[in-house]
Amino acid sequence: MSIWKNPTSKSYNEIPQSSNGTILLVDDEPLVRVMTGAVLTAMGWSVINVSSGEDAVQMLQHMRERDTEVDMVILDLILPCGMSGLDAVFHLREIQPGVRLLACSGFFGDEIGTSCLKMGFNAMLAKPFTAEDLAQAVYQCVHSAETPAVRDLVSA
Repeated sequence: MSIWKNPTSKSYNEIPQSSNGTILLVDDEPLVRVMTGAVLTAMGWSVINVSSGEDAVQMLQHMRERDTEVDMVILDLILPCGMSGLDAVFHLREIQPGVRLLACSGFFGDEIGTSCLKMGFNAMLAKPFTAEDLAQAVYQCVHSAETPAVRDLVSA
């Protein structure tokens, strides 16, 4: 995570936290998972960390089988081995259709960001990010419009 302050972002303390649930954090970089998880935990979230798209799908399926759900998935789009974040999004929506999805990447451009929203992500977070950026993105993801159904995403 970056230590620079984004001059356009709100102060961390000004952002409503809405943090009483569980986030599945998917990133292949251990340091990103640890640092991001620490910030989310400080915000009041319970965090489950996994390192791949396959692990994310497996974890969400495991939780669903036990009648538990996550409130949000923070999903790195570029995962070097196996299933990418872009591939995983459809599987995650099939398992838990209403789950909030936050796309995370260091490679966002206008076209990619628009594509992510059309694919069913609720919000985006560009790497590197600060704690304030993360808090804003989580807030935006939680409070964004409802997500389309998987069948609508496939036909789009």
